[in-house]
Amino acid sequence: GITEDTPEGKQLSVFIETLERKHFDEFGQLNSQIKTDEAFQFNDSPDMLHLIRPVFIIGRQGSTWHGQSQEASTNLAAEQIELRGDVIFHQKENAARIHTQQLLIDNLKKVAYSPAPIELSNERSNTTATGIYIDFDAQTIQLQNQVRTHYQPDRTKPSGG
Repeated sequence: GITEDTPEGKQLSVFIETLERKHFDEFGQLNSQIKTDEAFQFNDSPDMLHLIRPVFIIGRQGSTWHGQSQEASTNLAAEQIELRGDVIFHQKENAARIHTQQLLIDNLKKVAYSPAPIELSNERSNTTATGIYIDFDAQTIQLQNQVRTHYQPDRTKPSGG
């Protein structure tokens, strides 16, 4: 590994170019996958891996979420990933899209949550809230507080009748 002093005074112990990390559940099914072109660890926190501009996939076939963020930290021992900065998270199957500044993913519990403000949008609606809880097994999203939704009318169908 490389050892350097960072501006924060921490010693950089490992720098990785191109990283792909996969997490499998107890049945051998792929639970999540995260990729980055830059990752590093500090000497004082060997269980933490820091990622720059990661992209990720979470969930199973038929209910898969794809996303990206500016940075992330993954706790290797606890199997948790904290995504920070312009977290964009979307489901290809139904075009739902989530945008927030912070999202914590717990691979062992198969959930993701955030206390931060979020925006959930799709083709015809835009919802804002403070806090979100996503259960990947149950395929549910719970918005926590201050939930507001705006709908766009479908302009392809004639109105009235």
